[in-house]
Amino acid sequence: MSKKIDSDVFRFSSVLVIIAAGFILSFALHFLLYSDATLSLHYMLYDFKMMFLRVPKLLTIPKPSAYISNFLLYLHYNPMLFIVNIIFNLLLVLGYRLKFIRIKKSQLIFCLTLTLLAMANIAAATRPILRDILWKEVLLNFLSLFYFAMLIKTAIRYRPGLTALGLFLLVSLFLVNCVHSYKMPTRINANYNHYGWWQDKWFDSVYDGNQRKYREIMSKKYNATTAWAAKVKALDHRRIRRTVDFVFNNQAITHRNIGIALEGFSAWSTDLTYKITEVPFDLKGAILVDNAAVKLKKNTFFKKEHISQHSEYLDKFKKTHQAGLLSVLTRRDLKIFLFVQPDDLSNLVNDQIIQTPYKIIVQNAAKSIELEGLEIKNYCEIPLNKIEKRFFFIIREI
Repeated sequence: MSKKIDSDVFRFSSVLVIIAAGFILSFALHFLLYSDATLSLHYMLYDFKMMFLRVPKLLTIPKPSAYISNFLLYLHYNPMLFIVNIIFNLLLVLGYRLKFIRIKKSQLIFCLTLTLLAMANIAAATRPILRDILWKEVLLNFLSLFYFAMLIKTAIRYRPGLTALGLFLLVSLFLVNCVHSYKMPTRINANYNHYGWWQDKWFDSVYDGNQRKYREIMSKKYNATTAWAAKVKALDHRRIRRTVDFVFNNQAITHRNIGIALEGFSAWSTDLTYKITEVPFDLKGAILVDNAAVKLKKNTFFKKEHISQHSEYLDKFKKTHQAGLLSVLTRRDLKIFLFVQPDDLSNLVNDQIIQTPYKIIVQNAAKSIELEGLEIKNYCEIPLNKIEKRFFFIIREI
């Protein structure tokens, strides 16, 4: 008896360990998304807080008819999910009664109880909206897979038939879910035809809770002018990112390094206290790139004789052994400027990098810095060790 109890405790503990391992691995996936471990840790902690530490609102208990309506609505939406699970439950019951599977009565009751809990989850624990479909389906899909594995493992007779039937049901469910996934974007669009994709929602009330806190942060960060500029540029973020990637080939630049050349915006991502206070009119609203701290790659350099003028030469890449070079690729529809402090000007001016009258002033509470503009006329490789003080690039689209 003691051995049996120990065995049951071990199995139960094993299940708990597997579930806990699933949570741990899902949180560990955050570290695969970002190269910066600190950023990954921050996102992981935020997700953990949202899942487990949110302050719940006072619950309003709906009428029982609302639960039934919720369940029937989802039953109509995806009946295949229920059909597959119910068939697997019936096979377990029939296998137990007709003795063609080796299963105990307690195990059967446990499986049926889990199925009832999954159904109750769909009816009472989730909302009848598209955003909650994942939470409706996960448990029932997992149980269907688990029951299929149990049938195959415990079958005494009819194993080939049970295997074929189970695979047919699971493949059918998979195909139905593929159809739902294909239609999902259209369903979502139909949900938001009145709501719309207004950029003003970033600066206005949408929901309570964290959204309200986010709105307060945005309201403090931006005034009317900077808020308008931020909204316009945010909508165009993909094209801006592609433009920056085109110019700087040997750096992995992210949106954290991309800003706007406009009064009131930060100039350097490493010190947000410095705000731009004066920008030449021609450069207002241009793309600002603060890439001084971005790691340089050792490749993606070009042969100047084939890149300084139009050429269809097959292989324009070159190998270089010199470290600390920043590759800057120009384009006819772009004007590219490097803004540096006066002490660094003489180290950089050459045939490809010319001095301009443009100046940008940034300042914080204690200090004001004037940076002078250099225009990059053609492809060049800038040795960053010649720039001793802070700098940034400006890209103006013509």
